[in-house]
Amino acid sequence: VLRMLIRYDISLNDFMPILDLCFTLMKSGNESVAVRFQAMDLLHKMSDKEPGLKHELISTIELQMQEGSPGLKNQARKKLNHLKKEIILK
Repeated sequence: VLRMLIRYDISLNDFMPILDLCFTLMKSGNESVAVRFQAMDLLHKMSDKEPGLKHELISTIELQMQEGSPGLKNQARKKLNHLKKEIILK
């Protein structure tokens, strides 16, 4: 479902519930790396609409890198670098 949501423009009415769900999934140690990464990707897309979200996403990714699997750490590192570049450019 997360992969499908990335393809669509999320309305402001649906923004907060999806935002909460994605952060919950990302922080969950019970979810697979794929689900956690899809949540991270969707949050990244949502941060384009709400730039203040980028800082919170960076903090959450940094926490995930401390306790995640090697695969999640690798994907998180790439996403983190991309987000930091976006912040610097804006």
